[in-house]
Amino acid sequence: MVESEERLAKLLLVLNQVLTKVGVHRTITGSSMDLTNRQVGILETLLGKDNLTMKELAENMLIEQSAATRIVEGLVRKDLLERVLDGKDRRVIRINLTEKGRQIYNSVCTESSLLLSFVFEKMKPADQEALNRGLEVFIKAVHETEQQYLPCCLNASCKQFIDTNWKEE
Repeated sequence: MVESEERLAKLLLVLNQVLTKVGVHRTITGSSMDLTNRQVGILETLLGKDNLTMKELAENMLIEQSAATRIVEGLVRKDLLERVLDGKDRRVIRINLTEKGRQIYNSVCTESSLLLSFVFEKMKPADQEALNRGLEVFIKAVHETEQQYLPCCLNASCKQFIDTNWKEE
C-alpha cells in the first residue's frame, strides 16, 4: 500500500469515530427520540422511496432483512414508520414514513447542519472548500470503483447523491 493510501485508511477510521461526535444522537431531536444513525438512514431512504417492502428496504440499506425488521419495529413503535398492506398482494407489507417521521427526520437534519456549522466555524473557508471538494472527489471515485469492481456496495441514498451531483463527464 502506498503511503498516501495508508494515511487515508487511517484517516477514514478516525473520521468514522469523529463523525459520532456530530452524529444523530448528538442532536436534541435524535437524543430525545433515542435515534441511531442507522435509524435515520432508514428514514432518509424512505423519504426518497416510500412504500418499500422490508426486502427492498434492506437491499437499499445494504443490511440483512432481519436487521431491517428490528430497526423498523423500533421506528414503528416510535410512530415514525407505518406498515401498510399492499393493495395488490395482501401477503406483502410495505413500509412508509409517517408525518411524524418526516418531521423528525427534517429536525435531525437541521440540527445536524447546525452542529456541523460550529465545526466549520473552526476551519478557514479554503479548508472548508478543500474538505467538501476532497470528499466529493473521493465519493465519486468510490462510486466509479463500485460500478467496476464492487457492485452493490453503495446504498440508494449514496447513489442518489452521486447521480444528483455528478453527470457523466
